[in-house]
Amino acid sequence: MASGSLQRERFTFTPREVLMHLSEILLDSKLARNPYEIHRYLWRLFAGMSEDKRSFLYRVSYGKDNEPLRILMQSLYEPSATDNIKGCGILRKKVFNPALKEKDRLRFVLCANPTKRLAKERCRVPLIDEEQLIAWIQKKLEYAATFENVEITDNRNLYFRKNGKAGKIVTTTFEGLLTVSDPALMHTALLQGIGPAKAFGCGLMLVRRA
Repeated sequence: MASGSLQRERFTFTPREVLMHLSEILLDSKLARNPYEIHRYLWRLFAGMSEDKRSFLYRVSYGKDNEPLRILMQSLYEPSATDNIKGCGILRKKVFNPALKEKDRLRFVLCANPTKRLAKERCRVPLIDEEQLIAWIQKKLEYAATFENVEITDNRNLYFRKNGKAGKIVTTTFEGLLTVSDPALMHTALLQGIGPAKAFGCGLMLVRRA
C-alpha cells in the first residue's frame, strides 16, 4: 500500500468476492526472541503454496516472559497444519467476510508503525507526538472512514536482527470508534493492512460492531 491515504480508484474488486481466514496461533516465545523470526514461522504455515497465496497480516499479544505468544493471523488462504513446526500450533480458525455498509460504526484496535520521511536524510523516522500519530491514522483512512474517537493505548520498541544487522521499529496501538464512509475502501484497508512493518506484526486492524 502506498504511504498516503487509500484512493478510490485503486479498488479493483467488490467486497463480497473476498473471504478472509482468521487464525489464532500459539508460538513458543523461545522461537520469537528475534521478532523478525515470527514472520518466518508464520510463512511456513503456507508451505507448498505459491508466493502470491502466502500474503497475511498478524498481530502479537505479548505476555509474561517465557509464556507462548498469542498471535492473530489474517490471510486470504487457510494455513496448513503445524505438525512439522515444533513450538507453533493453531488453536482455532474461522472464515469471515465483513459485510460493511456506509455509516456502520465499528470499534477497532490497530498496532501500527507510524513514520514520516525526512527529505534531507532520505529516511523514515517514527512519529512520537500524539497529535501527529492521530493525524497519521486519520490520513490513512480519510476516504474510507471517519473517526469518532481515537486513543493511543500502547507504545513499544521492537528490537530485531535481520541479515546479521540490528534494527528497531516503534509500534503504536490505536483503539477507538469509527464510522464507515466507503465500504469498499474500508474493506480494502482491512484486507491489505495499514502502514509499514507488516512483517513485524503491524497493520492488522481488528474491528467489531459498536
